[in-house]
Amino acid sequence: MAAAALRALALLATATLLIQSARSASFKVGGSTGGWDLNTNLNGWASAQTFTSGDTLTFNYDSMHSVVEVTKPNYDACQINNPIGTFTGGNTVITLKSPGKRYFTCGTAGHCSSGMKLEIDTVAAAVATPPPVAPVTPSTPPPTPPPQRPKPPPAKTPSPPPKAQSPEASRAFARSLLVLHLRHLHQARHLHWHLLRHRWPRLRFVAAALGTATFGG
Repeated sequence: MAAAALRALALLATATLLIQSARSASFKVGGSTGGWDLNTNLNGWASAQTFTSGDTLTFNYDSMHSVVEVTKPNYDACQINNPIGTFTGGNTVITLKSPGKRYFTCGTAGHCSSGMKLEIDTVAAAVATPPPVAPVTPSTPPPTPPPQRPKPPPAKTPSPPPKAQSPEASRAFARSLLVLHLRHLHQARHLHWHLLRHRWPRLRFVAAALGTATFGG
């Protein structure tokens, strides 16, 4: 969060500098028809301009001239003792870094009193109000989903009832029982006949004996 805020401030400062740089202007002292010399109405030209912080002044002059920046009292008295700065070379660029007044004169004797002097009044640059920076809010975590209820167990499917036997199956079962019953009767008769066949002589003997005893003869 702190890193994001610092980045936002850095972008804001960069945007401000870019705006100021885009609005800064460069002025040729004396205008397009004049220059840093004895023939140009320098303060008349300056009073028609608006100088803003960040603007630049370009002094073009001959080798007999120079540019000397002085204080207000020395400017009024055309004194170049203890100058703020002295420039030579024929092409001097001065940057107006801050609001306020600055004073320039030529360093050649007698030129200041002849009108080769310049007062510059610099005003503050109008800074466009940047759009408000949206506050960096911490990202909120997604809401926790409600706990899921356990699913009910699946309902048991009732087992199908036993299938009823078809009429054909019932008749087949009855025939099987009948065959078994007849076979059992047949075996019983066969056994009974076997017993009678083997025991019949003995039974006849017993019957004969019983008859003799009964009837006395």
